[in-house]
Amino acid sequence: MADGENGHKPKFDFDALIAKSDLRKATLKDVPRWGIDVEIMEISAAEQIRIVKEAGDDAIKQNKMYLRGGLIDPRLTDEQVERLFASSTSLVPADYILRGIKLLSGLTKEETDRLERSFLD
Repeated sequence: MADGENGHKPKFDFDALIAKSDLRKATLKDVPRWGIDVEIMEISAAEQIRIVKEAGDDAIKQNKMYLRGGLIDPRLTDEQVERLFASSTSLVPADYILRGIKLLSGLTKEETDRLERSFLD
């Protein structure tokens, strides 16, 4: 199977492979209660580890960090994320956005269960 120039397969280039951004992005349409579209991206494995190390068992702090890292448009400051979590009217939209980020990042219970099953098969 010829993929590269002159009928040869391209050579493996580890640095080029790692340099590519493979983080998935998505648009969440019509966020509940806000009625706007937002752009999100998955959280890298390295960032997930950093979040867990920094936030520990504090689920609220973890969620704030996931929201801050995964919401790319509009981009929120730390202060805006704090205000968002303090507002009772923003809990539904924040949860909706967090679910999208976690789904893209493979952090949902369903995705974790699927991965565990694939390793056990």
